[in-house]
Amino acid sequence: MTTSISAVETIVAPVAAVVAAKTKAPTKAKADKAVAAVTKAKPAAKKPAATKGAPKAAIGIKFCLIDRPVSGGNLYAFTQAVLNATGMVKGAGASKALLTTVMGATAVRYHLNKTTFVMNDKGLIVLSAAGKHSFGERVTKGQVDQTIVEGYEQLFRDGKANANLPMAKNQVMIRAA
Repeated sequence: MTTSISAVETIVAPVAAVVAAKTKAPTKAKADKAVAAVTKAKPAAKKPAATKGAPKAAIGIKFCLIDRPVSGGNLYAFTQAVLNATGMVKGAGASKALLTTVMGATAVRYHLNKTTFVMNDKGLIVLSAAGKHSFGERVTKGQVDQTIVEGYEQLFRDGKANANLPMAKNQVMIRAA
């Protein structure tokens, strides 16, 4: 098999010059210089600074319930309020630690297994396409009472249960998120 000089010319210039030349092989220094010219190294990307301590609830949740709803319309409203307060409805992500504190480990695990929640490349939990559809359908079908959602959102922000919450007549146990 014979290789034509035109095929060699298509190779990167420093390498082609070495192959096509009828002289001695270049010295190591010249070869290193030619390779360095072709493969200019990019500087290493900076690693983000590590954050210390527990994740902060700076995305809209300062307080959370101790006794969370477990079923029915009240649970749907609670879940919608969490999605609104964390910004997940609008595509933002929330830390697993924050969601576990607010919703509970069982609920977070359930939604991850059901794939309505997924972990993104930054390690945050976001809504999957199926999750956006599923939670959106609840609202569209009228399964979520928006006055209760607003009550939960106020509780997350201020730590106060307003009259919109079904359990407002009872003592609402809260803690810092």
